[in-house]
Formats: sequence, structure tokens, C-alpha cells
Amino acid sequence: MDRNYLPLIILVILVLIGGFFAWSHVRNLEQKIGDLGDQVGTLQTQAQDAEARAKKAEERAEQQKLRAEDAEDRAGVAESQTGVAEQVAAAERQRAEEAKREKEAETAARQEAETAREEARKKAEDEQKKAEDAALDAKLAELDARDAKKEAERLKQQREEALNRLQKTLATIADTRRDALGLVMNLGDSIEFDFDKDELRPANREILSRIAGVLMTAEGFTIQVFGHTDDVGTEEYNLELSERRAKAVHDYLVEAGIDPEIISMKGFGKSQPLVEGTDDAARQKNRRVEIAVIQISGEMPLFPVVDDEKN
Repeated sequence: MDRNYLPLIILVILVLIGGFFAWSHVRNLEQKIGDLGDQVGTLQTQAQDAEARAKKAEERAEQQKLRAEDAEDRAGVAESQTGVAEQVAAAERQRAEEAKREKEAETAARQEAETAREEARKKAEDEQKKAEDAALDAKLAELDARDAKKEAERLKQQREEALNRLQKTLATIADTRRDALGLVMNLGDSIEFDFDKDELRPANREILSRIAGVLMTAEGFTIQVFGHTDDVGTEEYNLELSERRAKAVHDYLVEAGIDPEIISMKGFGKSQPLVEGTDDAARQKNRRVEIAVIQISGEMPLFPVVDDEKN
């Protein structure tokens, strides 16, 4: 082979090799371009699908927007209705509270009424019982009053009889008269005091002993001794003298056995003369001591009422 063709052959070989590689590369490129075309188609399809989906999404978004606006409108209406509902609910709660208070007040009123009725019933029962007790007490009191009246009449009769017996007995010793409260013994004729004196004479003591013996047997009586003077001297002096004379008789009766708890004394001075006059006989009668035997009835009087006509 001609060496002049060798470079050409090499060149051809190189060209062929290069063509092969170029063709192979082109084939690869075409393959890639085909693949890219397929990818582009796929991408276009995907893009179209995406666009469609986007459009649908936009439509859905628009629908969602419309629904959102509608929901917002409904929410506004609902909010408005909620406000009204809250107002209605508040009014209902207030009415419920008022109804509750009214019910509680009604319950309390019923309880108070029931309590008042119960108290009234008990009070009526108490009043009825009191009335029954009062009627019973009145009946018993009426019976007691009848019994007491009978007993009082019996006691009065007994005292009257005892007083009469006592008067008869004492009248044998000294002048004795009946008084509104009992008996009064005038010892002026039996017991005489010397002028301006208060000493008892021996004869006076004997008479007083007899009187004491009678009085000690009496029951239901108190004894009071009264002293009197004539008109000679001042009132103050005669009052003091009458008290001394009453005390002399009082002390002797106590010594003779009369209970000191039932005997008392009082002086009247010259304020209650037995007889009028200033002669010796009148003055002698006025210088006297009286013994009162008084029936016990209620509180014991300090001294009997003096009848001026009798004195």
C-alpha cells in the first residue's frame, strides 16, 4: 500500500470513527430529545392537568369564597340572632329569677301562714284550756266560797257565842260593854288611881288577877289597854300619865300570864273623858283604865273606835 494514502486512510478511519461517535451521539441526543419530548408531553399533559386542576381549584376557591361569604353572612345573621337570643335568654333568666323569687316568697308566705295557723291553733287550744280551767276554777271557787261562807258564818256564830260568854264572865268583875270590835271593860269603878299617880293598889291587883285568869282562857282575841286622865294638867303631861297608867295595867297582866304577843297599850290623856264635869266625882271616873278584848278579823287594829256617846 502506498504510504501516501495512509494518512488519508487514517483520516477516513478517524472520520468514520468520528462519524460513528457523532451518529451514536446524535442517536443518543435524539433518544434524549425523544425522551425530553415525551417528558415535555407528559409535562404538558401534567401542566394541562395542573391547569385544569388549578382552574377547578380556582372554581372551588371561588365557591369556597362564595360559601365563606355566605357563611360570613350567615355568621353575621347568626351573631345578630345570637345577640337577640342572648337578650331573650337574659330576659328569660331575669323572668326565671323573678319567678324563683316569687316562688320562694310564696313558699315563705305559705310557711308563715302555716306557722301562723299553727300558732293560732295552739293559742286557741290554750285559750280554750284556760277558759275550761277558769270555768273549773270558778266552779271550785263558787263551791269554796259557799263553804267559806258557811265556815265564816259558823266561826262568826262561834265567836259571837264566845264573846257573849266572855262578856257575861267579865261583867261579874267590872263594867263590860259590847263594842264594834269586841268588848270594852271600864275599870274606873274597880281600879282607881290616886290623883297624879300610876301605882296599882293591892285591891286593883286582885281584880286584875281575876281578869287575867278569864282572858287566858279566851282564844281568837287580842287585848289592848287604854289609859285616861281627868282634865287637870296639860295635854302633854296627861298623855304621858295615861300611858304610865296603861303600862301599869299592861305589865301586871303580862306578869299574871297573858301572852305579851297579844296585848298592847295606848294612852289618850284627857282627850276622851267618860263623863263631863270638873268636880271630884267626875274627875275620879275619868281617871280610868279600859281593857278592850278585840276579835281577830284581818289585820289587828291599834285601838278600838271610841263611841263618844258611850264614853
